[in-house]
Amino acid sequence: MVGTSSEADPGEKIVKNPIAVKPAGPDQKLHPKSRINFDKMYSVEYNVKVMNVGKVADESLHNLSIYFQNTHFPPS
Repeated sequence: MVGTSSEADPGEKIVKNPIAVKPAGPDQKLHPKSRINFDKMYSVEYNVKVMNVGKVADESLHNLSIYFQNTHFPPS
C-alpha cells in the first residue's frame, strides 16, 4: 500500500521494484509480504464477488506493465 514498505523473507531475492497500491478505503491493507505471481494468469468471472482493496498507484503502472510484458512476452 502507498506509504508502507514491502518485506522480503530471509534468502528471498527481490529483483523488481514494489508495486504501490492506493487503498480503496482507510481500512484496506495488504500484508507487507504480498506478491504478484506473473507466471500464472487468473480469470475473474463477472458473477464472483471480489473485495476492492484499491488501485495500482499511477507511479507504479509503468513497472506493472513492463513486468507483465517481460513475463508473458519475453524479449527475443
